Amino acid sequence: MVAAVAELVDRSVPLVSVLAAVPNGTTVEGQTTKRTYFEPRPSPDTMIVPFVRYLSERGIVRTALVEDRDGGRSTWFAIKSLRQTPPSQSKGGTVTAHPVEADSEDFAPAVRAALATDPQAVMYVGVSPRRAALCAKALRDRGFRGPCGSVEQPFTREFLDLAGPAAEGWYFGTGHVDPDGLPAAKDFTAAYRKRWGLPGTTPVEPYATEAYDVVNWTLRALGTTVGNHSESVASGVANDLRQTPYKGLAKTYSSDGRESVVANLVGLFLWKVKDGKPYFLGEFADAAVAEAKRTGKT
Repeated sequence: MVAAVAELVDRSVPLVSVLAAVPNGTTVEGQTTKRTYFEPRPSPDTMIVPFVRYLSERGIVRTALVEDRDGGRSTWFAIKSLRQTPPSQSKGGTVTAHPVEADSEDFAPAVRAALATDPQAVMYVGVSPRRAALCAKALRDRGFRGPCGSVEQPFTREFLDLAGPAAEGWYFGTGHVDPDGLPAAKDFTAAYRKRWGLPGTTPVEPYATEAYDVVNWTLRALGTTVGNHSESVASGVANDLRQTPYKGLAKTYSSDGRESVVANLVGLFLWKVKDGKPYFLGEFADAAVAEAKRTGKT
């Protein structure tokens, strides 16, 4: 991604990323003086926020973290963040971390150590669907029935298939919606399924809605540029993307990206495994409140 941006910046060609993300702290060449790269999606590092918010709304003050070191930098950063800002921090919330080495698939020792701390909730901190499933199974084998959750990367069909019943009730934070849960997206979902010949029960692929939104955001910028008779179409589109937010089906898109904490949390959503399938709960803050009311305060 960084290489692609560098290649295009000299020509002022804008690049909008729907899924790929530049790691936090990475300097993207040429973006300080000529903004052409736009990443209107939450950083993968913020995917811990939805589940943490739900735990905070529940009043959970003891959370155990199963630290999957196979996740490398992502796991390290998440553990660091969770120690600094645990669920229910204002109520004295604490976390404990219990590592599983990258060359091991035995989650039982870490789960035993985690449950020995008498946690009210457990979070798998890693990026592997397979290893998250192993964690879920180990927790179920030990009889833990409190809230469990993780982040977007493990939340795949592989996790659901491998974990089986152990996946039931798990929560996940993501950067994508289920358009079937958005009344405004009814026409989009119908057109999407017609285009790909899909039955009405087939879920829309993750980030398909966001991709549709970004295409329309870019087309609007192109229309504005042409209407203004801009000397450079590429520069005009980049300028309009930078200056004018766009309200899409999934969320409002803007160039603010990671420039503020508030902007970086736009587009985070909470999901739950229900009856063995992904179930969209909605925008993370509102969904956390509603789900906590439904499941009850601790």
